[in-house]
Amino acid sequence: MKHSNLPRALVKGVVAALACGATGIACAATPGFYLSGSIGQSSADLDSSYQETLDEATVSAWESVGFDVLDGDSDLDKSDMGFELAVGYQFSQYFAVEAAYVDFGDSTYTAEGILSDGEQELDASTTVKAGVSGPALSLIGIWPFADRFALDARAGALFGKTKMTVGATLDTVSESQSESDSSTSLMFGAGISWSFSQAASVRLGYALAQDGVLDEVDVSRMSLSLRYTF
Repeated sequence: MKHSNLPRALVKGVVAALACGATGIACAATPGFYLSGSIGQSSADLDSSYQETLDEATVSAWESVGFDVLDGDSDLDKSDMGFELAVGYQFSQYFAVEAAYVDFGDSTYTAEGILSDGEQELDASTTVKAGVSGPALSLIGIWPFADRFALDARAGALFGKTKMTVGATLDTVSESQSESDSSTSLMFGAGISWSFSQAASVRLGYALAQDGVLDEVDVSRMSLSLRYTF
């Protein structure tokens, strides 16, 4: 078989693979525009005092409409899945700027109990969800090392909207109400990436939005992302 009969795409692929193997640094992220997407586990910095406060508020709310709380139990889930979609420009091996849409997911409080109206006992439940999402802008410093690997650190701002949804169920009747509030919070992050070609890389990263939820609760996220440079 003559070399001239090989498909051009195959030739280019072989050359790229040999280049990566022979000179690993050639496969590091190159300057230019890029797109990235990530998914990961988010967690809000909530301690037991928040759950106790919500317990008290739930009992007070039911009592204010004429019910006695006979028994109950509650749970506070601080973790949820979050995602990020980003577009950026890398000026050199060491510096990039990035705009993204970030969703940190929700923290969820649930309470179930038995209420009495003085005549009968009824099953009741209360749910409170709060989460932050919105656009973010970051400056990124990059430190290539060990051929295809690189460390990065980033700082920027999250222009987030916190959405809180409160729901209540009494017997078979349910009601819910949502409110939202916008705020700007500082966002920091760090990560390590591996370039498996000249255009594509994967990254394991950590991000923190200070006072990101309700202007008072930090929220963080560990994520895995895929990036492609044009």
